[in-house]
Amino acid sequence: MSLSLIDIIEWGFQAVFRAKEWVSPDGRMNIQSQMASKSTALDLWPTAGTPPVLDSISELTLHRKIWNSGADERMNVSAMVDGTDGGAYRIGIERSGTGQFRPLLVAFEDVTPGVALLALRVDLTGVYVHDVNDPTGWRKL
Repeated sequence: MSLSLIDIIEWGFQAVFRAKEWVSPDGRMNIQSQMASKSTALDLWPTAGTPPVLDSISELTLHRKIWNSGADERMNVSAMVDGTDGGAYRIGIERSGTGQFRPLLVAFEDVTPGVALLALRVDLTGVYVHDVNDPTGWRKL
């Protein structure tokens, strides 16, 4: 275990370091894979007991890449404060560094691997529905 401004617990299996779990002084908690080509992370942001007046009350963030790669990409689901669209829920696509804005796909999935019906796509160019009669497979709304 490493003690610093952020306390870190290193998790392993069969003597191989595979993941880390950490908490920052403000109560943010994170679980992050450390396996090559298997990066994933779960971030839990606290409300610190004081209802926020800006941004979100709570947020779940999924990370696409390891943070120190220079190409960070994230998706978040947030419960926005009352002052933001009357207390809306939001899905956010984030990037920093050399990261990209990736499309958001909504799919209906079977438990069989590779069996999914893509229904909706949202990217920087618009909102699309899946259309088998369109040569691209997508029709812009």
